[in-house]
Formats: sequence, C-alpha cells, structure tokens
Amino acid sequence: MRCSRKQGCPSTGPQGRLVKKRQYVRHPGPSRRTYADSLLPVAYDSFLEEAATVMQPRHHRMLRKLLDFRFDRRAIRYNLPANRLKMIEQEIRRRASWLLK
Repeated sequence: MRCSRKQGCPSTGPQGRLVKKRQYVRHPGPSRRTYADSLLPVAYDSFLEEAATVMQPRHHRMLRKLLDFRFDRRAIRYNLPANRLKMIEQEIRRRASWLLK
C-alpha cells in the first residue's frame, strides 16, 4: 500500500527515524558553541581576530557594555521565542568577552 503526504503518513527523518510531517527531533550532538566556532571563515581572516587587532579604547568601552547585554523582553519587535533570545544574548556576551581579552 502506498502512502501519500495528504494522508499524513510518516516519512523518514534524519538518521532513519520515522517522524511525522513538521515534527522536529532533537539529536544529541555537538553543542551550539562548537557549531558557531566551526563557522569561522576558511578562505579569509576571521572578523573577530581582525577586530581585536584594530580595536581602540573607545571600542573597549562599548564592548564592556555588551558584557551584560539583554534584549528587552517587553518589546514586541522581536518575533523570536524566549529561549532563542537567550541563546543570542549568550553568544553576544561570549564574543564581547573574547574581544576584550
């Protein structure tokens, strides 16, 4: 018997697991930090390394403010879930601290 998508038949998801349409399955794997670090450019110099070499005292002052950066949760303009905003905040703080070293 053949299954069509209109009938809502399960399809094979990542790693051969059966999942229903639009159902997301979390897999244990590398952390988000490892993933973000792997996205550094290969063909040219890293922006963070170049920025660290040309930073002036005024840039240090601005970056220190980012160490406790938080999105305004009451603002309507962020159309993202709270956990996504939290991950972005953590990454901004982590990169600001890396540049200040």
